[in-house]
Amino acid sequence: MAGYRFQSLPVELHWAGWRSDTYSLQKAGWELSAEQDPHYERMRIAFRHQRLNLRGISETFTRWNYRDMFEGGMIDRRNLPVLHVEHLAPNIVGQVVRTFRVENFRPIDAMPQIAHDEIRTLDDLVHFAPAQAQQQLILPEPSVPELLEKIVAMQADARLQHFRDVVAEERSQPLVHAQIISFPRAA
Repeated sequence: MAGYRFQSLPVELHWAGWRSDTYSLQKAGWELSAEQDPHYERMRIAFRHQRLNLRGISETFTRWNYRDMFEGGMIDRRNLPVLHVEHLAPNIVGQVVRTFRVENFRPIDAMPQIAHDEIRTLDDLVHFAPAQAQQQLILPEPSVPELLEKIVAMQADARLQHFRDVVAEERSQPLVHAQIISFPRAA
């Protein structure tokens, strides 16, 4: 299914008289992750602020209609559900250990945007766009192959095997640390 759809429209979060939304939190330095489950129409948001040493997690909203978002039914953000924050503290692991499965959460980009990618499966209907690399490196074109060769050479020792063992054991998703961007030189 081709076309376009809105992604990452701000979702309000409420907690003990405190009100914010996903986009405002991201702009203020909070890192956000979401558990987005189009199969069972569930949404849950986790967030943290490194400098403030605070972490939070919302309730699991169980009637999130991902299909309506794709079909344009929730373009007006006033139609989006409000998520209530269940826990906000420096450490929330002990409080949510029974209901919190970290592997279900993925970093998100809370900047509202229009997605043009193709919908192939129900999992492609997620509300929030995935987070992109936080750091960009801009290099002249001739430097990129040289630097990539050096990076590959540095991975050739026992650390590469250790990394492969850890990834195989944890079956974790790779982390994006940087995007490398180069511009061809003008003739």
